[in-house]
Amino acid sequence: MVEYTLYNSILVNGDIKKVFEVLKNSIIEMSYKTITVEEPFYMEVQRGKGGLLTTKIKDSKTNLKISLKEAPKGDVISILFDYKFNLKGLFTEKDKDFIQSELVKINHDLFDIGSSGKPKFLRDYSKLNK
Repeated sequence: MVEYTLYNSILVNGDIKKVFEVLKNSIIEMSYKTITVEEPFYMEVQRGKGGLLTTKIKDSKTNLKISLKEAPKGDVISILFDYKFNLKGLFTEKDKDFIQSELVKINHDLFDIGSSGKPKFLRDYSKLNK
């Protein structure tokens, strides 16, 4: 098994507490389980079990540390994502695309958070089936 580390960051506007709540909900929707939470600045989450036969990143044991930091002036928040995961083989383009798709989802969820603390772009598919 090879341990890989991947870093990414996002800048968003808004209140750090509201951003943290939306981010936490978005992460839970992606099947991560919470390990540590220090609201509104840090969370560590985990997904997958891994194992010797694990070849896809979505099945590998993944630890994700997320740090939020406010700019000294203004409402800009920097979010750092620190991924650590183990794979039996090489980190492929499909693995990279999978991580990117998660970050795109988070970006959409955080896009233009309104005063209610919820993003204006909501995806509630449960109403479609009723």
